[in-house]
Amino acid sequence: MYKYTTVENCLRIINDGTLYFADYHTFNDPFECKAVIDTKNTIVEWRNFLLQNGVHVMEANYLAQQIATDPVRAEKEVMKSVLNSQDTTGFLCLTGKHDNLLMWAHYAKQHEGCCVKLDLLNDVDLFFRLKKVDYDDNYIHYNYLRHHAGAFEAICHKSKAWEYEEEYRVLSFGQIGAKPMASGTVKEVYLGCRMKDGDRQAILSAIATSSKQPGIQAYQTETDAQAYKLNFKKL
Repeated sequence: MYKYTTVENCLRIINDGTLYFADYHTFNDPFECKAVIDTKNTIVEWRNFLLQNGVHVMEANYLAQQIATDPVRAEKEVMKSVLNSQDTTGFLCLTGKHDNLLMWAHYAKQHEGCCVKLDLLNDVDLFFRLKKVDYDDNYIHYNYLRHHAGAFEAICHKSKAWEYEEEYRVLSFGQIGAKPMASGTVKEVYLGCRMKDGDRQAILSAIATSSKQPGIQAYQTETDAQAYKLNFKKL
């Protein structure tokens, strides 16, 4: 898998040996994690849901009756649970190709940045929550109490306008921020065709001295002379 990124983030990946799991609120798509959630549930379903979330049995019996007969309150309770789950989830966005022209332009600072190749099998514990993003014209529909996994599907579902990304997401439930990866996970770094000389030297120096991610192979990206494509020269 590949991570398109800036020079600054690439240096952190190499020097610190960490990957940043982002808050979805920082993403460039305002439709992230959107879904149509059905909140029409029975008293029994609400009671079981409340009990599973640590509510005392007597209180659960009372609240289930109140919520099941109040659509507005039902929606508020469901959205509170869904948003709490989404707001505490970290996202690492990856893709399967290192030569996507739009990805270089959009996520690697207009070709001034980098593309980092990661060996996911080198750190299964970090990457095991990997899911391919699904693309569609409409939000997904689900009933949260009956189908908790619907929330998981929603955070890996986007508009067809983004299909060019061919995105995969690694999820970190309950943790947003930098997470360490096993030594040897970073295999290659591709330097953008517009990268500034000072940035190129900084990355090559980091690769040569990194103790967190040793043995990285660097490539210089160049525009092809005949076609709309990129070529990669081993350094």
